[in-house]
Amino acid sequence: MVAKVERKQRDFLWSGVGEGKKDHLVRWEAVCKPRVKGGLGIGKIPLRNRALLGKWLWRFPRESTSLWHQVILSIYGTRSNGWDANTVEDLWWGDQILKDQYPRLYRVVMDKNIPISSILGSPHPFSWNFNFRRNLTDSEIEDLECLMHSLDCMNLSTSALDARSWSLLSSGLFTVKSFFTALSQMPDSSPFFPTKFVWKSQVPFKVKAFVWLVAHKKLNTNDLLQLRRPHKAFSPDICKLCMEQGESADHLFLHCSVTLGLWHKLFQLAKMDWVPPKSILDMMFINYKGFGKSKRGVILWQNASIALIWVVWRERNVRIFEDKARNSGNLWDSIHFLASFWAFCSAAYLLQELAGIIKLSAYSSFSLFECRKIITGSKSPDPGSEEYIGLDDNKYIGDLLAEFKAAKDRSKGEILHCKLIFKKKLFRESDESVADPMFVQLSYVQLQHDYILGNYPVGRDDAAQLSALQILIEIGFIDCPESCTDWTSLLERFLPRQIAITRAKRDWESDILSRYHLMEHLTKDDARQQFLRILRTLPYGNSVFFSVRKIDDPIGLLPGRIILGINKRGVHFFRPVPKEYLHSAELRDIMQFGSSNTAVFFKMRVAGVLHIFQFETKQGEEICVALQTHINDVMLRRYSKARSTASGSMNGDSSSNVKPPSVEVYEKRVQDLSKALEESQKNAIRVSSLDY
Repeated sequence: MVAKVERKQRDFLWSGVGEGKKDHLVRWEAVCKPRVKGGLGIGKIPLRNRALLGKWLWRFPRESTSLWHQVILSIYGTRSNGWDANTVEDLWWGDQILKDQYPRLYRVVMDKNIPISSILGSPHPFSWNFNFRRNLTDSEIEDLECLMHSLDCMNLSTSALDARSWSLLSSGLFTVKSFFTALSQMPDSSPFFPTKFVWKSQVPFKVKAFVWLVAHKKLNTNDLLQLRRPHKAFSPDICKLCMEQGESADHLFLHCSVTLGLWHKLFQLAKMDWVPPKSILDMMFINYKGFGKSKRGVILWQNASIALIWVVWRERNVRIFEDKARNSGNLWDSIHFLASFWAFCSAAYLLQELAGIIKLSAYSSFSLFECRKIITGSKSPDPGSEEYIGLDDNKYIGDLLAEFKAAKDRSKGEILHCKLIFKKKLFRESDESVADPMFVQLSYVQLQHDYILGNYPVGRDDAAQLSALQILIEIGFIDCPESCTDWTSLLERFLPRQIAITRAKRDWESDILSRYHLMEHLTKDDARQQFLRILRTLPYGNSVFFSVRKIDDPIGLLPGRIILGINKRGVHFFRPVPKEYLHSAELRDIMQFGSSNTAVFFKMRVAGVLHIFQFETKQGEEICVALQTHINDVMLRRYSKARSTASGSMNGDSSSNVKPPSVEVYEKRVQDLSKALEESQKNAIRVSSLDY
């Protein structure tokens, strides 16, 4: 039975469920070893079974009033406590019973079943009354002296009840883990393993498992494939990166000319000189202080090294199976991004440490275009003022943080702290097809932050569904989440205040709870993707966001700075604006674009009143061109769709030659739009003379 279960464990570890049989890359004996010995800590089933049974041995004397204790006691009998233990045949002192430690004394002792309580004499100090059936010889006297000397070290209290203590832990309490670890101890014959580098690194677990295989040199590199499948392996076993030498783990991850160039870039970034070691395993053992000796510096160095190994392996696979290749610059950008992202997600690492090392270009795949500075005062109950800051790819985050620190020092305690919150354009249509867990995670964190702040208001049904998904992501699926001590705080955290006040708290709780119970089949990753999918179906989905400044507001309700989002559904206003302005405009309400020597602006009808807005970013002119193109494209597509629908209906009814009213409206709208675009350039000079 044990062999069958272990075979299923092996197959599941290497092949998963329903994925066919795959190679078992590492021997099962090595996999079962503890992590410090190079294994995964799975352990042998017989040893784990013994450790679990040991828990009942520990509980038996501690649960003397329970029914199962009484049943076993009536069948087998047992001594009630340690004072009744056999002095010479039970283990009550040291690592061996006295019978085995002193066999010569055991042969001459008069009562071999005497309990401990019967041989104790006066307690101050304790005396031990051993009765022997004859006088002792010289050698037996020496054994007795040794025994008495060891017993003098004991601290006994006859007034206290006897209690068991677990010697493997300082707490004295039994744990299955400690017992299993003790049973799994083996001679230290296995080679050293870089446990800290592999398992203490702040990277995803999938990447840790990959590095574990690299440390064992058990990846399916060409040299190993020649041994495992000589009839299917590549011949010759050339490295696909350098196309110069044979491929092995040490060559691919260390000595290959492409990989070696990436290692040189990393050490140049750390301002260190180095000599490549003999093997990649030696590279993991060497304790480089590339980014300092602090905990955060060590984490960043480990992340950068692992990211390099991970990117090289993925590039090797892409070149083999997809016949595509990237240059060293693109590979270095990927390493840069992964190292910074993993470090940023770790609990021990803050943005300040990352600032002077990682440039903003590392976040280019997320289209970073602005950040928000929040300053909180120490004496004011106000949550903090906000200011939008435009950034470009040549600016370091460290520059802004240095400005913050200087401002905080000058304030002499008036400023409590400053922080940056980055805004990313995550509402692209291509995002839906992206399955990268890191991208999904970062997208979810950003959108959850904006949603909870009320930037994206939703209806009750969507709000309840989004809250249930967020709770599932936070605590996983449990049978009775309402019994969780943090249940109330979870509802308050994940339900925006603007929507929470529209309904009784009890109604919200029952609605969210019922939705949560229907999500039993979802994993946390599935819940994150559903969260993103729901947000993208809302009116602001697939929007491009940018900040603008109010120039002319006849009604007087808009704040000085606001965020606009534009997509094919219309123009969407986000907090901080009054509720009646949210999602209040359509694309046709954008009337005119213009520019002056100092600003780029546009006119838009809001709630029937003409407003003027100025772009906050330096790319105002590019945004104007993009918006004009976007609006024309959307309008023409609407017209084409309406026209095709109308023509289809007319083909079905040949007796009617009259155009539907909707087509005439759209044709007139397109003509007006074209005239407006032509006049916008002519009126740019006149509009630019407006008095702001």
